[in-house]
Amino acid sequence: MSTTTSPLRILDADATLQALRDLRAKQPVKYSAFYSSQLGGIVTDPALMVIPFDDHMVHRGHGIFDTAAIVNGRIYDLEACRGLMEIPACIGAKHSSLERGPEWERLALRDRLRPEFLVLTGNDLAIDMVMYGSDYLLGLSTFAPDLFARRDAWWEAGDPRFYELNDALQYLGRFAFREPVPAYRHSAAQFLRLRGWTRSDATHPLSPRRPESDREVLAGIARGLGVLAD
Repeated sequence: MSTTTSPLRILDADATLQALRDLRAKQPVKYSAFYSSQLGGIVTDPALMVIPFDDHMVHRGHGIFDTAAIVNGRIYDLEACRGLMEIPACIGAKHSSLERGPEWERLALRDRLRPEFLVLTGNDLAIDMVMYGSDYLLGLSTFAPDLFARRDAWWEAGDPRFYELNDALQYLGRFAFREPVPAYRHSAAQFLRLRGWTRSDATHPLSPRRPESDREVLAGIARGLGVLAD
């Protein structure tokens, strides 16, 4: 079988900038500004609104699963989701609106177009979305992967104990994922330390923290779940 190849160009800075501008001319966008923490400023030229290769979104795979593009302050609409599902290399997308309605719409679209496509729920305030066909990528499962495994096994087996355990885990989720939501990381660290799974509940210095009084509430929830002795 014959093949044809094109010579590979080596682009200098000027040629790279021109190629970016040519590309943006063919694919116009309506963005007015782009803040770059790496450059330490705001970029207003759409051709320069690019992400470095060493950004976590690129090399940790967040661009595949943590799809959270914002258009005019809103999450991707249903038609954009349809476009993602039509890309064979895209095997799934995380949905983190914390609303059931949009997630149900995406599940219905997935079932019609591409049943194997993963709709990964990030709704820690509605962890029963697995009952409706979502796969999950829940932060809450970090607190108790053993209990989530038990819950899922009961759901698969049609065991009614699923509902009671799901309700107890949801109570944990409601408490841990209250505002400010990013502080759930510290809640997780506190819970894991209570379980004896970690020696410290320290999180990143820039991550918001929960008050120390949360420990007693988490301990009560853990005892109710049967993972902490009285």
